[in-house]
Amino acid sequence: MRIYSSIISSILLLFIFLHPTNATMEGFYCDVFQDEGTQISGGNLEIDCEYIDFSQEHLNTSSDETGQAEIMIQSDDDDNGYLLYPDGEPRFALIYYHGGYMGHASDLGEEGRQRIRDHYYHGGSQFGSCAGSYMLASSSNNYFKLWPGRMDGPNVSNTSVDKIINAGSPFIGYHGYKEGDEIDGVYHNNGGSVDTNDAPEGTEFCAMHNEGSMKGYAAIWTWKDNDTTGRVLGHTGHPEGSSSDAKIKYISASMLLIADGLGIPDIKHTLESGQTITMDKETADNDPLYTKIGDKQYHHFLLDCEEAENVKIEVIGEDGFDFHLFAAKDTFAFRQGALYADSASGNSKTLMIPRLEKGTWHVGVKLNTTVTTTSGSIFPTYGGKLEVLNGIAYTIKADWESVGIYEMTQKQIRKQLSINIMNNKKVRINIGKLPVKNIHVYNMQGKLCWKVKTSQEMKQYNWQPASAGMYVVRLGFEKEIYTQRLTIVK
Repeated sequence: MRIYSSIISSILLLFIFLHPTNATMEGFYCDVFQDEGTQISGGNLEIDCEYIDFSQEHLNTSSDETGQAEIMIQSDDDDNGYLLYPDGEPRFALIYYHGGYMGHASDLGEEGRQRIRDHYYHGGSQFGSCAGSYMLASSSNNYFKLWPGRMDGPNVSNTSVDKIINAGSPFIGYHGYKEGDEIDGVYHNNGGSVDTNDAPEGTEFCAMHNEGSMKGYAAIWTWKDNDTTGRVLGHTGHPEGSSSDAKIKYISASMLLIADGLGIPDIKHTLESGQTITMDKETADNDPLYTKIGDKQYHHFLLDCEEAENVKIEVIGEDGFDFHLFAAKDTFAFRQGALYADSASGNSKTLMIPRLEKGTWHVGVKLNTTVTTTSGSIFPTYGGKLEVLNGIAYTIKADWESVGIYEMTQKQIRKQLSINIMNNKKVRINIGKLPVKNIHVYNMQGKLCWKVKTSQEMKQYNWQPASAGMYVVRLGFEKEIYTQRLTIVK
């Protein structure tokens, strides 16, 4: 057990007790889901995961579509499959698809393919070799269609092809890779290639084929839609499972790259002082902002204050389950890097903070209870507290004493401030006589969408949102701030 401490004052000392976790990347049950399902097979990724200390679980269904569906789509124990948490967020950080035949994507059916898309669009990353990379493309309606391009170009069967790291490759820097580095003899078996001239704009190329008819075509491509999605990556060949250190570095660089490309977590709510939020919805309720939390998952919140005193944050979960509670300034409140924490065993957690300094304060709630695993015929068999697969309910509440403008003039601000949504297309902000210095608008992931400096002469400001969603309007005064949430529907 490791113990971290943070001195809050001369008389206050908080201890953070860190418990073991399955995943290297925080916020996930496990790092890598190896999909060797129906119609696909190939080299095992386990040696490559060990090289970079990534945890993994391996699905090997052969022709068992029923067993595959129970794991990836739905079972009696898990309403939306093992790939996703109850709210649709990725339970595994990365999914890897083996080679073989693209019919695997068709076997999953539309519901299974939607599980894959949810994993990616909610922030999980995915990659594959040979057929595994084909399925990520948009060449067929029965593929996952995460990359808007298609695999084509010359290919060869049952041979080895040398590769080279191209200029501008995202691999540069990983494992010390630099432009011009070569990887010899990567096995290739009808995996296709990508013509760099025909690839969709935004596609990046990590390595090129460096000999024969495929020379000059891309051997590895990668793509990321935006900050909230994961990253996808396709290997046209089969470097995985080799005992060669050079090939282990080559495939594990892919994992490191797409791990760095995971999506920014969602913010569930902005907590107001005295407000209790209940997280008790089921997957079927289709209300992810209030859905239960899964095993090893984090739910993220913001505090609706920039400076406060005598702060109390309290989480009460279902009996018999271990919850952890964290707070951090200007970053997501994961265990690593949290300034305040309560992570002893038990379902009830409390943080007592004498004073919050100025900044954006994040709160992280983690369900530390997880399943047990034993070896199974096609996948590890889950046991123990299986309830965590469909989520565990909890409440969260924050109280504080406001500092400065919150204490004195919050009601006065609300009387003078006018924020109107005009036909869901334009937001009109009228500050009246309020001494506002600037206005910022953030989305619920904490990304700045718009900002403007105010002047004494101008009282009305217009903002044009780019998309529907929930936003936070933040007014900056001389020393304090005022925030108000806003929902845009289009």
